[in-house]
Amino acid sequence: VLNFCQQYGEFLKVKIENMSLQHNNTVVDGLRVSKPVNTMKEYGIVAVCSGEGIKELFRDRGADVIVDGGQCMNPSTESFLEAFSQVQAKTIFVLPDNGNVILSARQAAELYKDADVRVIESKTIGDGYAALAMLDPNAKNADALEEELKAAMEGVVTAEVSRSIRDAELDGKPIHSGEYLGFVGKELLAVSEDRKEAVCETAKNLNSPDSEILMLIRGADADKEEANALAQKLQSVCPGKEIYVVDGEQEIYDYILIFE
Repeated sequence: VLNFCQQYGEFLKVKIENMSLQHNNTVVDGLRVSKPVNTMKEYGIVAVCSGEGIKELFRDRGADVIVDGGQCMNPSTESFLEAFSQVQAKTIFVLPDNGNVILSARQAAELYKDADVRVIESKTIGDGYAALAMLDPNAKNADALEEELKAAMEGVVTAEVSRSIRDAELDGKPIHSGEYLGFVGKELLAVSEDRKEAVCETAKNLNSPDSEILMLIRGADADKEEANALAQKLQSVCPGKEIYVVDGEQEIYDYILIFE
């Protein structure tokens, strides 16, 4: 079915579920409970992210457990250990999705003894999203799969747009409280009093002929109408790109832009 449909366009989202596993679920007092399963799968994923929309996006991609965290909200080693215990897999791949989270993820991986835990050093939501998309549950070799996850991140660039909370100077440029800033890592790409302009300027500076998709993730402070209007405007800023909007509901960043 997938091969046939692919003749007519590109898949932006594919969801395939095992109906046998769904059959093993039951509802008790309004809570959905899974019956015990004796089989241990080969690979599992623990991902770190915040924002209900982003969490759902990662679950749809196949993340087994989501650890709440990210910029300004670093999860503890204990949070990781609890997450690992919930994954029934021989090898667990961890996607920190923030450079500040990698250390605690590594510490937890060293402490956990009931599975082979491997930390993939994803530093952004885009890194983690791309790596998760490459997870092959039928892979024969964990080492080779780990390299594939790392390689998937090389083709992704992630930028964030957020509002400055104080006057400062970055890269020799004066920044005023209330202005919107566009970043890739620590590199400042755009400064504007207008949020939409900051997003467009950031996208313009990042636009690459090698990328095919631009995902615009809307934060909690940005409404759907603005995000959809931005997507239309970005068509002229980044011609030839497939652009789609995700309601991420993240708190820190007004918008996250992922180029793949």
